[in-house]
Amino acid sequence: MGKLGDNDDAEFFVQEFAEVRRMLQGRTVEEFSRLPLVQRKSIFGQHLVQPQRVVIEEGDDGHDIMNPAIANGVLLLQQLFMGKDEKGKQMVKEAREVYYGENEFWHLMAN
Repeated sequence: MGKLGDNDDAEFFVQEFAEVRRMLQGRTVEEFSRLPLVQRKSIFGQHLVQPQRVVIEEGDDGHDIMNPAIANGVLLLQQLFMGKDEKGKQMVKEAREVYYGENEFWHLMAN
């Protein structure tokens, strides 16, 4: 991956880091960052864009079970999993542009 926060992150989040690598088609963040922008955006779109509205509830922790199609994809929006170096920050920025730019959001207020 990119540079992790520390070894404790890698040990505690081993499944999440493995899922990020799977979503990046077996590449490290460094390797993924070298792909052409259009290819990166396409891959991000596969994991971050859904045809129906993204439902966000108040108090949502980012892994909203109402959006199972992209639940794992939210890992791509977090520097912890993409890396805290400049490449990781750039990949998170690109992933967020795809997520917020290509989805339609619906916000539910708690009663």
